[in-house]
Amino acid sequence: MKRILLSALGAMAIGFAAQAQVRYVDEVFTNVDFTFGTVYGSNFHFVPLHDSPLDPTVPPAAIPPLGYTPTVGPMTLDVYQPNGDTETERPLVIVVHTGNFLPRYINRGTTGDKGDSSIVEISRRFAKRGYVTAAPRYRLGWNPTSSDQITRTRTLLTAVYRAVHDVQTAVRFFKANAATYKINPNKIILVGLGSGGYVTNAYATLDRYAETALDKFQDDFGNSVIDTTIWGNVNGVGGTWNQYNHSGFDNSVSMVINLGGALGDASWLEGGEVPMVGFHCWKDLFAPYDSGEVYVPTTGDLVVGEVIGTRKMIQKAVALGNNDIMLNATYTDPISLRGYSLNPKAQFEGLFEFRTPALPGGLEEGSPWDWWDSTTVVATSAILGLPTSGTGANGNPNNLHLSGLLTNPNMSAAKGRAYIDTVMKYSSPRIYNNVIIGSSNIVESGLDKVNLFPNPVTTHFTITTNEVMVRSVNVVDLNGRIVAAYNNLNSTMPVLERGTLAPGTYIVRVNTTAGVFNRKVIFK
Repeated sequence: MKRILLSALGAMAIGFAAQAQVRYVDEVFTNVDFTFGTVYGSNFHFVPLHDSPLDPTVPPAAIPPLGYTPTVGPMTLDVYQPNGDTETERPLVIVVHTGNFLPRYINRGTTGDKGDSSIVEISRRFAKRGYVTAAPRYRLGWNPTSSDQITRTRTLLTAVYRAVHDVQTAVRFFKANAATYKINPNKIILVGLGSGGYVTNAYATLDRYAETALDKFQDDFGNSVIDTTIWGNVNGVGGTWNQYNHSGFDNSVSMVINLGGALGDASWLEGGEVPMVGFHCWKDLFAPYDSGEVYVPTTGDLVVGEVIGTRKMIQKAVALGNNDIMLNATYTDPISLRGYSLNPKAQFEGLFEFRTPALPGGLEEGSPWDWWDSTTVVATSAILGLPTSGTGANGNPNNLHLSGLLTNPNMSAAKGRAYIDTVMKYSSPRIYNNVIIGSSNIVESGLDKVNLFPNPVTTHFTITTNEVMVRSVNVVDLNGRIVAAYNNLNSTMPVLERGTLAPGTYIVRVNTTAGVFNRKVIFK
C-alpha cells in the first residue's frame, strides 16, 4: 500500500477535431465575462481568512469538540460566462479549489483559493466553450498538528464534510437562480482539484450516514467521527454549527471530474451514481493513484487509513456501469488514445494518467497544472507572518515558492496551461456525451407512444401520440443546443412550423405526460 502525505503542512465516434467547432467541446467564444465575490450562502466559519468574519489577529478560542470559535459569515464564489452568449439554458460547471482544508499559505502551500491560476484558467476554458462556470470558496479548518490520531481524523473528515455541504449550497444557489444565470439546473458538472477532488468525489458518493461510520472513521467509542448533531446530515440539513441555505432545491449533479484527489472509501462508490472522470499523476506524493494511507508530512502521523485513488475509483465506476455512456462511445482523438495506451478503455474509461518525471530526492510531481507568482507568494507570506527564509523541521525551504518547486519544478504558466489543454480535450467530449446529449449516440425512444411526420421535414411537422398529452417540444441540434422551443402545447396531435431552422439533422424532444421521448429528424 502506498504511503500518502497530506500536504497541509508541506458507438459514436468522437472525431471533433476534423469537424466544425462544436459548442461545449471547442472554444467557440473569445471573451469571458467575470463576476467576483458573489455571495452564495452563509454558514459558521472556524478559521480566519477566505470570507471568514473572524479577526485574523486574534487567536480563536477553543470550543470542544470543534477547536475553533464558530462565527456566521458569508460564502462567496466567482462566476465566468461567455461574452455575447444568447443561450438561456446553459450547463453549469462548478470548479472546486485545492488547499488541504487550510487557508492558502497558512497551509504551507502556494495554492488553495478560488483565485488560483489553475482555477481561473479552467473556469475560463469552460466558459469559452459555452458553459457558465463558478469557482466557490468553501469553509476551512482542521487540526493537523494534534498528537491524537482520532483528533486529526475527526477534524479532517469534518472539514471534508463541511466542504461537501458548501458545494451543495452552491448547487442549490444556482438552481434557485437558474433564470438569472441562464443555466439548465439539470445539467451541473463538478470539477475538483487536489483536495477539491476529495470533495467532489465525496459529493458524488457519500449519500448515507452509515458510510461515515466505517472502522477507520470511528472514535475510541466506536462512533463515527462525524457528529450530525453538530454538522447536520449528509444533505446539509440540521446541526448546531450548520446553516441550511436555499431550501426547496435538491443537490443533484450530472457528473464529477477529479484532478489529483481521492475517495474516502471504496464502499462509498455504488451503482447508479453519476459518471466520473479522473486525472492523476501516476506517482503522486500527496494523493494515491491506486490506494494509500494519508499522513502529515512534518510529523509522519497517520490521519486517515486507506483511501482510494483515481485509478481504482474509475475502475470501479466502470465495473458498476456508471460510466457506460462513455464506455459505449468511441473516442479517436490523440488524447484519448494516449490514455488508453496506459489504462485500457474496457476497464478504465474516464481515466487519464499523467506520467511525470521522477524528481530529485525521491519526490513525485502531483499537480503540474498549478502555477503561481513567486513575488506574490513571498510578499503575502511575509504579511501573514510566515518565514520566508531558512528551512523547516522537515528540511524543506520555509520560502513557500521554493518549497513548491520541490514537487512542481519548471513551474510556469506555459507548463500549467499545457496540462490543462489535456484536461479540457479529454473531459470535454465526455461531458458532451454524458450531460449535453445524454447518450453515446442518438437514441430514439418511445416508438410505441410518439410518432412524427413527415420526416424529412419541409415546412411543417406533426406529432401524434398514443393517448398521451404533449406538453412541449424542443428541437436540439447535434451540439446539444436548443434551437427551437414549442411550449404550452397540451395536445395529443400538435402541428408545428419549421420556421427558420437551417437544413440538417436534429433531435426533437417531445415532453409528454408519459415522459420525454426523442426523435431524430432531418430538415430539408
